[in-house]
Amino acid sequence: MKNKLLIAILLVVVIAVCAFYYFKQDNLTEEGVIQQNQENISQNRGKMVTDDFEIDVPEGWNKVPEPSMGVSAMAVNSSEETNDPAIELINFKSYVAVSYDTLNGKNLAGYMQDVKNGLTQLVSEEVSFGEEKDTIVNGMNARKLELEMTQQGADFKVLIVAVEGNNGDVWTISFNTAKSKWDSYKEEFLSVVDSFTLK
Repeated sequence: MKNKLLIAILLVVVIAVCAFYYFKQDNLTEEGVIQQNQENISQNRGKMVTDDFEIDVPEGWNKVPEPSMGVSAMAVNSSEETNDPAIELINFKSYVAVSYDTLNGKNLAGYMQDVKNGLTQLVSEEVSFGEEKDTIVNGMNARKLELEMTQQGADFKVLIVAVEGNNGDVWTISFNTAKSKWDSYKEEFLSVVDSFTLK
């Protein structure tokens, strides 16, 4: 399995750990994120914009100035509240992340199968796969996968959409939220996916 793909899988698997680490860093407090967000994307409020792509951000979510290794862009709902004790304990906040990889000669179905195989190996019985199907995102071929997983005693719902770019490129958009919040976020997540455009 390619290194970049493994990194992307690991990012999904350790969503709670990443969020906990992010919110505990002294230099990335909620106020700091909001201030840096306002400075960095004041001209593109409500969007994550890079040299390669643009994607909408749900209202009130904050762009992370320096996302984790392997992630091109990330936005977090830093003001999110929960009544789920397990989610509250690890200070998890819902987020969207975009990462880059190459298909390495595979089609989208094969690429997503690699993602599923990696997740199965890493978290085994703690992950269950739901709906998976082909879709179109702004004229680009894409494949969508929903899954549920448990990490650190908390239940999560994840949406992964792999979008085929140019010359064998693939852009993976992942939404990670508490399972209890999935129904309230699903339509908004799908709307964000539909806003994804390559430059």
